[in-house]
Amino acid sequence: MAVDRVADAFGRHAPELRGYLTRAVRDGELAADLTGDAFARLVVADQAGRFPNQPRAWLFRVAINLAASHGRHRRVEQRVASSQRESFVQELGPSVEQHVVGVERIAELGKMLDMVAGDGRTALLLSAAGYDGESIARQIGRTHGATRALMARSRISLRRMLEVVEA
Repeated sequence: MAVDRVADAFGRHAPELRGYLTRAVRDGELAADLTGDAFARLVVADQAGRFPNQPRAWLFRVAINLAASHGRHRRVEQRVASSQRESFVQELGPSVEQHVVGVERIAELGKMLDMVAGDGRTALLLSAAGYDGESIARQIGRTHGATRALMARSRISLRRMLEVVEA
């Protein structure tokens, strides 16, 4: 009788299979579920007239495949959940704290820019607005080379002020 074969296989192999799966997946409840799934597949195989000659080996192979499949599905779920979290955080935009810190940094940067010499400050602001070196040179009435040197000195000065504030 088919039920006797499955019941016999369950009595003989279920504790060992569950122990193996518990060590493999490190989760007792999941191991119990996978053990049940393996025996459910044994029932289906038996009903289809394909009861394995070596039920222990067959059950372990099925259990290994079920555990691997579960692991793959779990990794996909984690990737999707992580992606959705990142997307959600991006949609929310900056937190109030991040916004306040950003406003404070902009205010500090504005104060530091005020300390940069006149043409240097103008050159940096025009550069930040997207103007190229030639256009900036024409605006401040200097040669292109002199403007590049002025901007380099102004950036170094600004960078040093930022380092002092951040330290």
